Amino acid sequence: TVLLGYPPFIKDVIDAGRVEGIEWARYQTKCVFAGEVFSEEWRTLLNERIGSQTPCFDSASLYGTADGGVLGNETPYSIAIRRWLSRHPAVARDWLGESRLPTLVQYDPCSRFFELHDDGTLVVSAENSVPLVRYHIADQGGLIGFDAMQTLLAEQGVHGMDDLGLSKDYQPRRLPFVFVFGRADFTVSFYGANIY
Repeated sequence: TVLLGYPPFIKDVIDAGRVEGIEWARYQTKCVFAGEVFSEEWRTLLNERIGSQTPCFDSASLYGTADGGVLGNETPYSIAIRRWLSRHPAVARDWLGESRLPTLVQYDPCSRFFELHDDGTLVVSAENSVPLVRYHIADQGGLIGFDAMQTLLAEQGVHGMDDLGLSKDYQPRRLPFVFVFGRADFTVSFYGANIY
């Protein structure tokens, strides 16, 4: 069973199902989220409620816009790094510039190309039905290359996949990372609705 949607809605579905006696673990439930940033504590809670044994593989968040489509997605590697950063908030603040934890996804630069605008917001170029060229998303965030991420982790003593809670044989795709805090225009997303 795969549940897809806004994180708070998915949680409501899981909680309502538990009240009705649904044993989510029996269905090997996976979750795909989009639209809102959530904490790793929240992901852990949801994984417990669905009976997940592999938190980096049983849920993933998509990052995108209505006009740009899916721009990036969480991978087991990006989830493991984000979970590690949630346990090391001083490192997260040093790397990402803020104390709150952003969404951290990987993207394919062959189909989506991100740049950082002067004000710390993201712009993207992508070939869609209407091509986007340096489209200003207005999301506050940043970029970290794959090799740069590995260097940052190594500087913190993280040298292998097993240091992140993954199998040491796991081979991540060598894709760059984009991190997203949300809208820079004081917009808050609530159940997918933007509130200014």
